[in-house]
Amino acid sequence: MTSKVLKLAKEWQNRPLDQIYPIIFMDATVLKIRTDIVVRNVAD
Repeated sequence: MTSKVLKLAKEWQNRPLDQIYPIIFMDATVLKIRTDIVVRNVAD
């Protein structure tokens, strides 16, 4: 099993790279907000 995985990992490491890679950055601060009795996580 390990030898098969290592072979696939080596193939992946030696693959040709693409010219462009799309990257998305997402960022938020998660706050706990109490509304009446309920506490909710809110991303700000």
